Amino acid sequence: MGVRARRRGLMAAAAGLALRLATRRAHSHSVGAALVQKERARQSQAAKGWGFTGAACVARDPGSGAVALLQMPALNLLAAVLEGADDAQLSVAIGHL
Repeated sequence: MGVRARRRGLMAAAAGLALRLATRRAHSHSVGAALVQKERARQSQAAKGWGFTGAACVARDPGSGAVALLQMPALNLLAAVLEGADDAQLSVAIGHL
């Protein structure tokens, strides 16, 4: 195999890896954003039911979605927190044990 053929092979592999990483990041971002939106709506509904103006603490099934939202304004971060620390949870949210 010549140098050109190896170079083409490496370029094709790098392009494939870049595409895979971009696809995974886009999926992670969209699922994470949906979790944040769902948790905000749940907190808003809970606050209305109890008459509070902020987020309310309520008992719920941890398997039903986000268990909390983590917000760090200094880092411009807002992320959902999911129960568990497997790849499935960590690819879209922050894990909680």
